[in-house]
Amino acid sequence: MINAGLLDMADSTVQHCDYGGGTAEMMVRVLDARAAIHATTFSDSQWYPFEVAGASSVITLTDNIITGNALNRIRVEADALMNADTTLYPQAVWEGYEFRAGFSVPSTRALTLQPGVIIANMHDAELRVYGRLHASGTTTQPITLTAASESAVYGWPGLLFDGPSAAGELQYVNVQTASSNYGNASGMCNSLDARNVLTHEVHLAHSQITDFGGWCDNSGLYVENSHVVVEDTVFASKPNDAQQALRVIGNSTVLVSRSQIESNSGRALLVEGDTAFVKVVNSTIIGNGTVGQVFDAVRNTGAASVILGGEADAGNAIYANQEYGVHQVALNGIVFATHNWWGDPTGPTHASNPGGQGEEISDRVLYTPWLTTTPELPTSAGVPVRIYGPLSASPGESIHLGIHAYNPFTQTLHDAVLIVTLPQQANYILRPPMVFFVPGNVSDAPSQAFDEISSGGGLRWPQKNQVIWKLGEFAPGQSFDAYTNATYRWGLPAHLMTDVTARLVARNLPDPAIDLDVYWNYTPTVILAQHALNEAQVTAALASDTVLTGLYQDALAQGFHFYGTAYTQTLNTGVHSLDVVLLDPQRISEVVLVRRVDQQRYILHTTPTQVSVTSPTGGWSRDLETGTVNFWGDLNAEDAP
Repeated sequence: MINAGLLDMADSTVQHCDYGGGTAEMMVRVLDARAAIHATTFSDSQWYPFEVAGASSVITLTDNIITGNALNRIRVEADALMNADTTLYPQAVWEGYEFRAGFSVPSTRALTLQPGVIIANMHDAELRVYGRLHASGTTTQPITLTAASESAVYGWPGLLFDGPSAAGELQYVNVQTASSNYGNASGMCNSLDARNVLTHEVHLAHSQITDFGGWCDNSGLYVENSHVVVEDTVFASKPNDAQQALRVIGNSTVLVSRSQIESNSGRALLVEGDTAFVKVVNSTIIGNGTVGQVFDAVRNTGAASVILGGEADAGNAIYANQEYGVHQVALNGIVFATHNWWGDPTGPTHASNPGGQGEEISDRVLYTPWLTTTPELPTSAGVPVRIYGPLSASPGESIHLGIHAYNPFTQTLHDAVLIVTLPQQANYILRPPMVFFVPGNVSDAPSQAFDEISSGGGLRWPQKNQVIWKLGEFAPGQSFDAYTNATYRWGLPAHLMTDVTARLVARNLPDPAIDLDVYWNYTPTVILAQHALNEAQVTAALASDTVLTGLYQDALAQGFHFYGTAYTQTLNTGVHSLDVVLLDPQRISEVVLVRRVDQQRYILHTTPTQVSVTSPTGGWSRDLETGTVNFWGDLNAEDAP
């Protein structure tokens, strides 16, 4: 259709269009014309089934089925549609509208996206708005802005609001996979970019900005000299590539409320310069940062006004982030961060707060008063367990892990237990697991003999490399939050995956892999007595135990030697053990223990990449890089020490 033509089609079928002769055939092409098409099936096209071009074109496409084509998208050329305000509608079956590179909403025009609309652009096609964008989805029909399937590995350049006439109203919008700087006006790859929007504002509510990050400088939300309001929105980046979830520069005003800034590989918030005003209230800033790389959850480099919480009933939860929870860099700046929950009733960790065991903060952060219990927080309803923290770490690095449990069911969970399995390559830090509840009634767990490692409600289970919390009666809608810490051993390869898992189990929420009685009745092992043995005592112990002697001789044959370290232990469980430590100076990162634990006798051999146990009749090994476990002989998972 061209030159003011009109096409009105409904309940029809259009099929079989060859991409022949090197030309770009479409089933329907609208050029400076009008088309109204409803409930029509487009299939078997070797290219796009539908294209619109020309600024005077007007299209009304509803409930069409676009399937079985080479590209199941509606192609919108750079010069299309915008001679007038335009509304786009979703289709019944399709993969979205694809705006070509250079498409923009002019300063005098408005683009409206109806609930359920999908925009799927290529890696060089930023969606630029110099006028107004109205995108109001619903809980059941969100609007999605994402990369075209052919461009998923590269992403797309994102959504840009720019200029004094620009404005945006976005509700229930999912912005995904913005990780390309090709065709981006700034050379960055931000999911949502607001620049010079000072006359109006960009309002983002009930939305999600996810899977952002790339090889270029990137943010989930980038604000420069603009007014932006964010409410009830989730920010979650790619695993390892993002710089920050939010970045604010220049004469900007940014207000964030009831939002989740969690598990981003970069910072949660970066504020640069001296003139911005940023306020974050009733939100979660949890589990952000990559160990040893991009760090600090909130970082204010200049003297900008940054308020986190700041008043009663406005507090945030800031914990389990890497490095500082809040870092005020400039000496002439200050961050107002009062009335927040820092992960522990004692408040944040800082020299001015002796005894504070919560999130660490820098100097020039005003944190008093703080919350001693967690506030009501935004949660991902329906998700029983979530883990916050980095996805990888290297030798010697410590990771902070946050855990969130939630009862989404209508019934109380009975004898509920939360189980967190730490990375096999990591050692539990000698610091209490932090634990806190949102307001509500959660029964106390049975009295336990906590030692200094597992105080605060979490119980360490060293043999399983786990930390468990006995929640007891866990009511519908009840939440439980905690965090713990682990350090990766030296000698391991760099950038190992953290491999943390969490499970919530109960009498009426069983897990086939978990024996609830074992966990509910677990009591931490405590060493009641430990005695060092001299060489003569070791010789006597070996002489009286031929099986242990055989294992000792096997270790010697492997090049390991006894250098005088051996000991016996008696545990509160009644277990008695003997350990003889053997080393090899040529393999300083490896340790062999020849062990007798009650009636069991075996060799425990640890290396930077593997743990193995060998008994006289079998054994097992675990590859710490891949997690692969192998058994041999008559040893199996149930009997393995």
